[in-house]
Amino acid sequence: MIVADANIGFGHALFSSCAVCHGANGEGAKLLNAPKLSGLPVSATTSMLEMYKAGKQLGPYSYVMAAQAKYLTPDEIRDLAAYISQMNVPGAHNNMAQTE
Repeated sequence: MIVADANIGFGHALFSSCAVCHGANGEGAKLLNAPKLSGLPVSATTSMLEMYKAGKQLGPYSYVMAAQAKYLTPDEIRDLAAYISQMNVPGAHNNMAQTE
């Protein structure tokens, strides 16, 4: 996946559906068990979205994420991952690994 070709603006537009649970700034929502997304490496976001798209169970709310990821194209995943990687909310709730 070539991040240099990512459309950050389109990634931002796609993020609007993510924001419902993960917050407008990707800060996460502890009560919803929605982890912080802002600043996640592109590889982490891409990997998670691809696993959800493939129907992998990664936690108790996998069915919600699978429904969101199901129809994303590879380009949309790239754009969304690039946008998320550029978000930054210091001190926000985080319960997702942030390794690249």
